[in-house]
Amino acid sequence: MLRVSDKIDRAFLVDMPLILVPLSPDAHALQWRMLVLGEVMYQERWDLNLPFIERRLAESEDGVELSFSELEEFAGRVRQVIDGLFVGAQINPPRVTDTDDAILSRADMIVAAVDSWYWLVGAPEDVLVRVEQSFSSVTEEDPPFVWRGD
Repeated sequence: MLRVSDKIDRAFLVDMPLILVPLSPDAHALQWRMLVLGEVMYQERWDLNLPFIERRLAESEDGVELSFSELEEFAGRVRQVIDGLFVGAQINPPRVTDTDDAILSRADMIVAAVDSWYWLVGAPEDVLVRVEQSFSSVTEEDPPFVWRGD
């Protein structure tokens, strides 16, 4: 698991679309779920139906299922994610109600916005190498954990 703490203009955490870039193309082969969505600052030019997404998250033990393309589209519409957990798996992605251990063992990729301080990225080693090469402020998170925004 890597911690990415890069900032834009030394003030804002690097945005979600940039975090997702090094995960491609591998991430497109996975089933994705949004498990946590704390606060989102979205770009006003987009009609992002956050109440609908939040309601789906609140009503589902599975989370919100989406493809990686849909996750990229969502990321492109938001300015900042404060507390978010997005997981991808070949089969049977983790659920909202799963323990951290279950999420870590079943997810092939994890992207988590930790408050607005940094991102956690978990993925196979070759993908993590791309993440390390894409950002300048990257450290290993040991022991790995899952951020749920609480």
